[in-house]
Amino acid sequence: MHQRLRLRNSQSIAALTPFCGTLYRIAFAKYAGAVLDGVIHPEGRFHYDGQPALYASPSPETAAIAIDIYLKSDDAPRVMVPLKVTGASVVDLRDRATCERYGIDPTWPSVPWADQRAKGDPATSWKASDVVLVARTDEPTPWHPKRSL
Repeated sequence: MHQRLRLRNSQSIAALTPFCGTLYRIAFAKYAGAVLDGVIHPEGRFHYDGQPALYASPSPETAAIAIDIYLKSDDAPRVMVPLKVTGASVVDLRDRATCERYGIDPTWPSVPWADQRAKGDPATSWKASDVVLVARTDEPTPWHPKRSL
């Protein structure tokens, strides 16, 4: 299965990085046809309060790493879904100059958000996505690798 995704282009922020290529999302097999509907959980690294979000990774390997902490031995089967992205622009939170332009501390996206939420604290990574949401005129597309290989 190869889904085609076209994200909106925004001209309002100079710090946008053009992106075209294939991203990967691992989903439960029963939801494979709906991966473009976004997340099924009310909060995650870059979204909260039921905000719409779509998480994907630049390689099958990093997609597997990204979901590793969520895997349970009794999980339903999962599948890898490649997403062909064209005409997209992202806010690359790996780039220090981009973070500086937005006033984002480059450490915010890397703070273990689930640990903070388990204590009842807001996730530090939400600060980065909130800044992007306010600055952009269309859907945010923060880009930050969860972990390195």
